Amino acid sequence: MPWYRRSNVASMARIWLYDGESSAPPTLLDGLVEYITVVAGFVNVKDYDKVYKLPELCDQKWWEDKDPRVVAHLLGYFEEQQKGFIQRLNQAMKDRWEDQMVEDALGMPAQHLCGQSYKSSKK
Repeated sequence: MPWYRRSNVASMARIWLYDGESSAPPTLLDGLVEYITVVAGFVNVKDYDKVYKLPELCDQKWWEDKDPRVVAHLLGYFEEQQKGFIQRLNQAMKDRWEDQMVEDALGMPAQHLCGQSYKSSKK
């Protein structure tokens, strides 16, 4: 796929996302854009796929200081575990950003979901 088509998708994804009135963490927004680009099929998953150790990545602010691909991977995992998570998170970001929004959208602390669900899914 030509680079400009992926760029257009990323630009549209940014338009669709709320940004907490410019207060949401840029790394989280970049991860959301990357996630949407992947889900939309504009990334060759074979080239993109990398095994990440979720429990090691999933600290309290798992979106900070991480590559957008890592954040997208975690977002995808959370969406699989809690359907509608990304939609709830985006809706919560409509007004103003607060870190608590992530746990509210998940319905539990991310560390709990990473620790318990990830371990049980690997058995």
